[in-house]
Amino acid sequence: MSDEGVRVFSGTLYNYITLLLIVVLTAINTIIIANAIGAQLYGSYSVAKILLELLTVLCPVGMGIGLIRFIPDFVARNKFGSVSSAINTASIVILLVSAVFTVVFFFASPFIATQFFQNYWLTPILQILTLIFPLIAFTVIFSSILNGFQRFGLAMMLNMVYTSVYLLFVVIFLGFGFGIEGVIYALALGYGLAGLVGFVFVLKEKRRVVKSEGKVKIFDFGLFKDMFNFGKWGWGSSFIDISFTRFNEILIGVFLIEAALGVYRISQTFASIMGYIGIALATTLNPYLSELTAIKREKKVVAMVKRSTNYSLILSLLFSAPVIVFAYQVLELVFSQEFLTGADPLKIIIIGFVIANISRPVGSYFFAKKRLVVNFLILVSSLLTGVILSVLLIPVFGMNGLNQYGGMIGAAIGFVSGWIVNATLFAFFTRRYFKINILEKSSAIWAIIFIVGMSVLALLTKISFELSILGLIIFEVALAFKYKNELLNLAKTAENFLLPSAKKP
Repeated sequence: MSDEGVRVFSGTLYNYITLLLIVVLTAINTIIIANAIGAQLYGSYSVAKILLELLTVLCPVGMGIGLIRFIPDFVARNKFGSVSSAINTASIVILLVSAVFTVVFFFASPFIATQFFQNYWLTPILQILTLIFPLIAFTVIFSSILNGFQRFGLAMMLNMVYTSVYLLFVVIFLGFGFGIEGVIYALALGYGLAGLVGFVFVLKEKRRVVKSEGKVKIFDFGLFKDMFNFGKWGWGSSFIDISFTRFNEILIGVFLIEAALGVYRISQTFASIMGYIGIALATTLNPYLSELTAIKREKKVVAMVKRSTNYSLILSLLFSAPVIVFAYQVLELVFSQEFLTGADPLKIIIIGFVIANISRPVGSYFFAKKRLVVNFLILVSSLLTGVILSVLLIPVFGMNGLNQYGGMIGAAIGFVSGWIVNATLFAFFTRRYFKINILEKSSAIWAIIFIVGMSVLALLTKISFELSILGLIIFEVALAFKYKNELLNLAKTAENFLLPSAKKP
């Protein structure tokens, strides 16, 4: 594979390994917290955490996406004063918005707790987590700047610092007998130290990249408008993207008991490991495809998108099937009995993340083409599909409240349906506006066959575990046979990356 392929492979591999480490640490943290405080209280904490995550995506108001897109442009043209002006402008906007959110949601917490979740005792958890929000805003700023400098490793490192510190202090505080308050204190310490590390990283990178600043503005209104006009659709897309998962979870808390939300959120956490394949790839492709588009290398952009989509699907299928088969055993190994009802929704949600990984590289293509409005509209359609079906199916599968945990299946089906709509619309728009088939016809047919095969595997685990093992072997062999050339190319790329001296001159 070409040097470009090695570049994308290395970036994606690094991002995925980092994300995987983060999700493993998060999973360990989840196991500790959930087993320590129980499903009911963990559900209450999940409600507050979900709202905090939604606010985190909202607070940049397009400035984060703007930094990622404009900083490389300014650096390439040696407009170093504009780099500093962009950082100053974005930081002021994000901090002001975070301050407003903190005040509003602190005082709105009693209303949210009583009117939406019928649980007044959720109020103090919401209020304390809201006070942490300004710390999160700093992390958002520094992460966006580092991604703008294309220092993805350092940006990922902030997540690693936050996750590791959070886990460390959860263990310490719970060990000293603290309850949910100890978990919240640990969260604050995690974000605080991540922000401090981010500040150090940004200062270092700015000195390295910015050679001579020139004229710098504290707040550049014209630059703000340019960044907002570009970033608003990406900002909206990011919010809808995270909402797609979080609204699906929060509807469990609205329709069912909060303990069910705690169980379902654990299923989402474990299933999200599969989704990180696409996220890692998109993180690498966003600036890279933008760079290729700027120098008018359209054929290379299209080839990269098609190849990335294919590999994203192959790896997702390859890694997801074993998780589906052994879902119950994994949960049984690390959780108490009350959490095992999450095994069935976990299997279904994994299929949703596999389909999501088809969409991620194509979303990067529209990002590079500055067609973020398309990404936004597709994600809105996906969100509406998932929310509407979840609203309809959660009560049906929950037997109108008689089977509180059964409603999780309805939410999982809504989640998968939303991603099916997402992938279908991306395929349509790339074909309609850019004359590109993101998957060749034969590959699309095989993709459908394999996804159906994963669904069959999930059903087999309910009928006979032995049959599901046999089905897993057949599935993996068929996958390897169908995509043998792609897997060999991937192995060759890995060899070129790991052993560059072995490459031919």
